[in-house]
Amino acid sequence: MRAREISNDRSICLSRRSPGPFRDQERTEYFASGREALRSLIDSVLPTGKMTVLLPDYVPEGVIRPFRTAAWEVLLYPIDENLDPLWQRLEALLKARKPAIAVLIHYFGLAKDAGRFRALCNASGALMIEDLAHVLPGEGCEAGREGDYVLYSPTKTIGSPDGGILVRRHGAGMAFPKRKGSRAHTTYVVQQLLLLCVATLGRRFTAGRWLRLLRRLSGRFLNSYETLSSYSHEPHQMSDIGRFLLRHADWDGWARRRLDHASAYDRGLDGKIFKRVPGSFFPNGGPFGFPVMVDDRDDLQEHLAARGIRGLTLDGRWDFIPQEERQEHPGALAVLRKHFLFPTDQHLADGQIQTVIAAANDWAALRNRSQIAAPVAAVA
Repeated sequence: MRAREISNDRSICLSRRSPGPFRDQERTEYFASGREALRSLIDSVLPTGKMTVLLPDYVPEGVIRPFRTAAWEVLLYPIDENLDPLWQRLEALLKARKPAIAVLIHYFGLAKDAGRFRALCNASGALMIEDLAHVLPGEGCEAGREGDYVLYSPTKTIGSPDGGILVRRHGAGMAFPKRKGSRAHTTYVVQQLLLLCVATLGRRFTAGRWLRLLRRLSGRFLNSYETLSSYSHEPHQMSDIGRFLLRHADWDGWARRRLDHASAYDRGLDGKIFKRVPGSFFPNGGPFGFPVMVDDRDDLQEHLAARGIRGLTLDGRWDFIPQEERQEHPGALAVLRKHFLFPTDQHLADGQIQTVIAAANDWAALRNRSQIAAPVAAVA
């Protein structure tokens, strides 16, 4: 008998009404997406002149595209395989190029050294943006204390059809223009809601051919990413349904649950095959997934998929390193090639996480045996 699919897919879930973590409304702006929040920030803070932004070389399209469409010069600073900046290279770029903005990404929910990044930005005069799109902040979460602006993306951790939240940590009030709505944004919200309904059905009922067919059809006719790309140069405010779902999310409980899942992976996965990414998650900050570096990632994904498990890789729209500069960015290229995210999600039961760990370790055992057998075969 088939079981329910295990994945990171967001689905609709209502909890009791919650104030949420964004209580200082004077400093919080609600946009339809993170890229729209960035575009509004660009137009509001630094609307004129030739400007430069400094981004990490492993960066999503939703971060790099707003700057490119605004005709900013984009510089990439290198990271290592641990997802940390190469600090000397970063400092040199800040001193030499004097960017208006520098961005630090807390990849997959891991806490990076924001204090050190802040000090370098202060020395060069750059505004600092902390990207916390991969963090679900619970009560008392300490994430985002250093950036001039902090960006959250609830659509990545909560079942919301739209949403990009921009928090001003150190700035005074200013106008952040955004439209109430448009036909394109309404289309996007409807597409996203239908995709959330498909994901919710996948969680409620046993997986099978019906789910694969439904996903195939929804992927063909509900291309919400294309819709978002068509209008996001003009910022919109978050939809009413999106705000309603945020108010009915169990931020604190869901953050703790994701952290519990991450702890289970940390204890249970084969450390020889699955290389942990050094660092820790934010206290009471639920991670987007549990990241590891692994060789032969495609084979692992096939092994898990055959058992109804889908992890994540973020590589399709995360590689913007120019071809002629790729040899200067070995860390980012290694991350693109090797990273894998095990699912952490508030809708997954503890038993399902143990199922994932067991399946992954079965694959790891096969890898261990093949690595032992290879030298023996060579000698023979």
